[in-house]
Amino acid sequence: MTRQGWAVLFFAYITGLLATGILRFELNTLSFPVWLSFALAWIILGIILGLLIPRVWRPSPQRWVWIMAGLTAALGVLYLYARIPQPTAQDIRYLVPQVQAEVTVTGQITNTPSLNRKQRTRFILEVQQVAQHPEITGKLYVTIPSEQGKNLVPRQTIELTGNLYLPQPAKNPGGFDFQRYLQNQGVFAGLYGTLTTPPRDKPLGGWMLRQRVIESHQRGLDSPRGELVSAMVIGRRVVNLPYQIQDQFIQAGLAHILAASGFHVSLLLGTVMAITQRLQSRQRVWIGFGVLLLYLSLTGLQPSVLRASLMGVAALFALLVEQRVRPLGVLLVIATLLLLVNPLWVASLSFQLSFLATFGLVVTVPAITQRLDWLPPTVATVLAVPLAASLWTLPLLWFQFNVLASYSLVVNALVMPLVSLVSLGGMVSGMVGVLWLSGGSAIAALLYYPTQLLIQIVAFFVQLPGSSLVVGSLHLLQVLLLYGLFLLIWQLSRYRWQLGIMAIVLAIAPTLYKNATLVQVTVLATSSHPVVVVQDRGKVTLINAGDEDSANYHLLPFLTYQGINRLNLAIALAGNASQAGWSEVFDNFAVQTLFHASQRPKTAANSANLGQVQPLPVNQTATLGKLQLTLLGLNPAVLQLQVQGKMWFIATGGNFANAVLTQMGEVLVFAGNRLPAGEINLKTAIAVSPTLDPETQQTLTQQAIQTYITGQQGAIQWTPETGFQPTLDNS
Repeated sequence: MTRQGWAVLFFAYITGLLATGILRFELNTLSFPVWLSFALAWIILGIILGLLIPRVWRPSPQRWVWIMAGLTAALGVLYLYARIPQPTAQDIRYLVPQVQAEVTVTGQITNTPSLNRKQRTRFILEVQQVAQHPEITGKLYVTIPSEQGKNLVPRQTIELTGNLYLPQPAKNPGGFDFQRYLQNQGVFAGLYGTLTTPPRDKPLGGWMLRQRVIESHQRGLDSPRGELVSAMVIGRRVVNLPYQIQDQFIQAGLAHILAASGFHVSLLLGTVMAITQRLQSRQRVWIGFGVLLLYLSLTGLQPSVLRASLMGVAALFALLVEQRVRPLGVLLVIATLLLLVNPLWVASLSFQLSFLATFGLVVTVPAITQRLDWLPPTVATVLAVPLAASLWTLPLLWFQFNVLASYSLVVNALVMPLVSLVSLGGMVSGMVGVLWLSGGSAIAALLYYPTQLLIQIVAFFVQLPGSSLVVGSLHLLQVLLLYGLFLLIWQLSRYRWQLGIMAIVLAIAPTLYKNATLVQVTVLATSSHPVVVVQDRGKVTLINAGDEDSANYHLLPFLTYQGINRLNLAIALAGNASQAGWSEVFDNFAVQTLFHASQRPKTAANSANLGQVQPLPVNQTATLGKLQLTLLGLNPAVLQLQVQGKMWFIATGGNFANAVLTQMGEVLVFAGNRLPAGEINLKTAIAVSPTLDPETQQTLTQQAIQTYITGQQGAIQWTPETGFQPTLDNS
């Protein structure tokens, strides 16, 4: 078979995985016959392509190659189905509804323990035994107090006591789907607990090398510089880098610096090749192999490092046989090999970004450097590398995070020399520290000022106005079309400006149109007071912000998902506008006007993002476009909204009087507290709470009032066209 034929087969396998992998989390509940139908569709497509393409494309591979490509894609679909994690009949998730009290679990730690944002130690536990339930197996996502997790390492056997729970899906649009995240790792239950007894043994493993690297950096640089250098060398997943530093680097568009990736492998291997250039080729190759193996042992088998290391191995092999390597062909072969090992990596964001960035460097850097020939070659390359990688990863990052780093290209070009210096110095000090801790610490100490300068540069750009641009969500079809246009620009460079303008319009126009025409009311699923967002043809009103967790994990992700950068009107019904939830809003979004219902308001008035602050007296009406808002009372605080002719009442706390309920209009949003018996003038009730009082539920049911409970059905969204739509389908 020719190279072209092999390329078609490899590409067919990846395409088969990717086509279903993009929808993997929707398909994992479907039966095998449905998956089989997807496989048959690929076989039919292969036959059709085999009949058509050789007729219209003379250099095409033979007909049987296209038929084999369809079969290969079908096998990829079935292979992915077979590898999708599913709980067994004895999985510990089925024990959760049966056990209300604490349980004692014995198991083995499978990954490197790390701290979460609440400063508790988290890790995955392979269950070996559950007290009084010896047949139970499976995996658990475990969190314990940080002081108990300091000395835990992978492959340790421990005993824990705590409460089991089922991870929850995303209850708000744009929210983090914790359930899906754990299912991707084969975990279907969690445990919030403590260690019963400290473990005694520490099994040998790669964690020992990583710990020596981290310790050498920590001794030489202190916190947070030591953790930052360690994260730049072996990745932030195995380092407890402070979340403030992580967030700043991510916001600046430097997340790739904190992940062991192709940049690090290229830097390390390039340095080794430069140092050993006077040696014979065979000696240089063996030294390169040894360095790659050592680096893999330090970082673990991460997809991005595996991809880069295999490409490094290909380059070393080419050096040995004195032949040139075809980078795109090598990239395709490596992607296929890795996805044969683990097809689930096709849905891994790090895997996708790694290959997109590498593809972008191969096909785009030469064109960019050619157009920057008026600059010195080194400067042109420094500018071309981040520009090429950023362009090819932009649609995927937009699709995943709904936020773009405004100064990403500038920051990447500016800090690249520092990043290279710190990364290379961190690698050297880490490898020396593995053998000689004091020597590694001494070398790491030399990186103090470059690392501190890097932190200050990132902090400076993050604090600039507009450092993060909220762009809203991209549809999957938009992402695919954008990458199609990128490929056309690569192949049809004569039309690059026309195609580039088409790409910009395709990315921006749908979001602008949606925000300009959308009329929508969203009641978020929060754990505190009702939080409501009203979007009315480009004007946005926020009612309540909740506590700090509600703002960070529910409200801010929703606003980002919707592409909202500015709030025209904010109303603080619950408590004061100085509460933590409002502080998070003021720090991240511009607020034109803030109304408060409190008689003694306290606001974060010194925030640069906050405009006018005004009281909202009882029975006074405020307007925003066609939206009308009237505060009806303070105990409970009840706000009346009129949106598209529909009357809403949003209540915060307190007890309702019968007189108030009989005067209400169509929709009541309340905190789930008990409603008095009697006639209620409502059509719809939305309870922002985990459950609803049984007597209240009975009253609403008897009066045929449509009832939603956000704790069970997620956020409730209303539009004039679709009516009320819950986020979760619990039918």
